[in-house]
Amino acid sequence: MPASTTQPRWYVVQCKTREDCRALEHLERQGFSCYRPTLCVEKLRQGRKVEIRESLFPGYLFVQLDEVNDNWYPIRSTRGVIQIVRFNEHPLPIDDDIVEMIRPSEEFRDTDA
Repeated sequence: MPASTTQPRWYVVQCKTREDCRALEHLERQGFSCYRPTLCVEKLRQGRKVEIRESLFPGYLFVQLDEVNDNWYPIRSTRGVIQIVRFNEHPLPIDDDIVEMIRPSEEFRDTDA
């Protein structure tokens, strides 16, 4: 029987309200590969326009996991994380192409501003 070869896939992690950055930081500290799409927006702060980075998908980020080799249990107890998004009790991976389509459009929005 041939050895099983698995490849990391992207999954969506639901974060606590306004804790995307915290979840990202703590997941990366644990060695997980994560991606939090952001965009640069202008906001009015104390009468001045300032550019700030905001999540493209507030409350969510992507984490790349190997279904067989990675330990998924620490994710649930990571600060800022609620859960891995599931469908019928099982986390469903996202097609890699979706994440790869977001990356260039995120860079384009930053240079366009």
